[in-house]
Amino acid sequence: MYEHNPAGKFQGGLSVAVPGELKGLHEAWEKYGKRPWKELVQPAIDLAEKGFRVSPFLAYEMEQSEDAISRDPGLREKFMKDGTLLQPGDLCRDLQLASTLQKIADEGPSVFYNGPVGRDLVADIQDKGGIITLEDLQGYTVQRRTPISKKVMGREIITMPPPSSGGVGALLVLNILAQYGELSGPLGLHRMVEALKEMFAMRMGLGDPDFEDVEPVVDAMLADVVARYLKNTIDDNTAHDPFFPIQRYPYIFLRGSM
Repeated sequence: MYEHNPAGKFQGGLSVAVPGELKGLHEAWEKYGKRPWKELVQPAIDLAEKGFRVSPFLAYEMEQSEDAISRDPGLREKFMKDGTLLQPGDLCRDLQLASTLQKIADEGPSVFYNGPVGRDLVADIQDKGGIITLEDLQGYTVQRRTPISKKVMGREIITMPPPSSGGVGALLVLNILAQYGELSGPLGLHRMVEALKEMFAMRMGLGDPDFEDVEPVVDAMLADVVARYLKNTIDDNTAHDPFFPIQRYPYIFLRGSM
């Protein structure tokens, strides 16, 4: 799909996957929730309706994306005023989002997956060159998977399994950093950045377990012996090139050589 348009992975209609978060949150609420659904959605409605003050960091990020923002009517409406980007301290609001969230609060996910909100979303995506259909939304189902659990730094951490890479990735980074006695100051930040480089390289072996066998990679990323090996590759006096871990991606772990 992206062979002739690599940028399509990051922007435009083809960069949008079938949204699942709303249905997942609602199903979790149905099984475990105790407070009314509308009450849980209300803070998000308030934030979109009343707005928030633009931070210096957000202003910086908008400056880096000014061309893209200025070309998109929806982004212009949110992040620009009279053709100029909002500045630190300016109020940023999204009344259209507030209206959508209010419908979700009142009617639940059905208005999104099988109603007017979903139809509008599909029309917008297809107008931007995407391929998602209303049938894709209607056919979306929540899959329950066994969480990943590991004791790191004296805490039992329970987190999400693949196809998410965030859970196992966070555990790998924490397991590397746990071997240091000191993590404060610039040296601690350096060690964390280097550990993140190693993690991002290893997670390239992950994927969707419905289509790929990711267990060997997951086992490697959770293994203490792997964390010790990667910790020993970190040099307190050198910042590795970001591509260095990828070039020497340690498949040796997956072949049982360690």
